[in-house]
Amino acid sequence: DLHSFPTRRSSDLHIVLTLSRAYGPQFAPGARWKYNNTAFDMLGRIIEVASGESRSSFLRRRVFVPLGMRDTYLGSEEDWREAIVASGYVWSQKSGSVVDMTHPADLTWAYAAGDMISDADDLLRWSSSLVSGRSPVALALEDFTTNAVATGLPDALVEYGNGMGGFSLAGRRLWGHGGFIHGYITLSLVDPATRTSVVVLASLAGRQGTQFDSLKSAITTLVAVALEARSR
Repeated sequence: DLHSFPTRRSSDLHIVLTLSRAYGPQFAPGARWKYNNTAFDMLGRIIEVASGESRSSFLRRRVFVPLGMRDTYLGSEEDWREAIVASGYVWSQKSGSVVDMTHPADLTWAYAAGDMISDADDLLRWSSSLVSGRSPVALALEDFTTNAVATGLPDALVEYGNGMGGFSLAGRRLWGHGGFIHGYITLSLVDPATRTSVVVLASLAGRQGTQFDSLKSAITTLVAVALEARSR
């Protein structure tokens, strides 16, 4: 639940997966779409089983190092205490005060769905590589957009493929992903037609009553305005 306060205790992925199996599928694959973090957690576990490595080791060897992503970490596995990070805050209903989330006590609860820490330069390296035609990680944007299905959402995210969403902004179809974790909100997109990449990273002040949907709308509007200005 994005709106609940994060735990300070380590989370057990196996418990999450057990609950997921008990809950069962909501619909057949490809029939429709609904975002859920557990699916990304399952993919993270598949990486570990299939490769015989930790997620951090696999991603660093196969993606981060080849692309020169020197400021990207997996927060639940790697030591990122020396990383230069923006301060982010969240309002705690329990204590009735603002809490500093810049260095959370634990990120295992976020796991593969949200424990990655990065900066704008590294995210630009990633998105740009997908449309370069010569990516050293042997991945292209098409690998993420195949078999995309309509989201049915009333906002800019109109379709969703293999871990990436298709956004309709400023008359263009951009692909990428947004993120929201306590104290921070992000959006990283690439326009395959012009090979334009856009990254927005925002840290939050922890104001009481902050609405995620309003923040998401403001971020996508900002990207649309930037794209329109660039095309003039």
